[in-house]
Amino acid sequence: MLKKEKKKNESLTNKDLEKALESQSKTILKAVDFGFKNVRGEMNLMKGDINLMKGDINLMKGDIKTVKGDIKSLKQTTGKILNQQDRFVKRLDDLEQENDMSTDIYKEHDKKIEKHEKRIFALEAKS
Repeated sequence: MLKKEKKKNESLTNKDLEKALESQSKTILKAVDFGFKNVRGEMNLMKGDINLMKGDINLMKGDIKTVKGDIKSLKQTTGKILNQQDRFVKRLDDLEQENDMSTDIYKEHDKKIEKHEKRIFALEAKS
């Protein structure tokens, strides 16, 4: 009879252990499943963030293209301005040379006029 009671106690203990293990397994599986759901949620959030970043990068690429176009336009405009400035400076140099030459010519004319005036004065004095 003791053997039967002992077996009953052992089987109850085994059943209790099985139930406890089963309960713990379910709890662990729920926690793991909850963890996976959280990880999946985080991954989805990260995918969304990555997509936003890709969009931002594409916007920045567009902005960079715009800036490159602006720089190209600015270089062209600057080139035109520098060419105009070179023409202007060249024209000023030409005018300065003409002015110097004209001044020299006027000085020579003044000398010739003075000589002619002296001759005319001398001729008038003789007559």
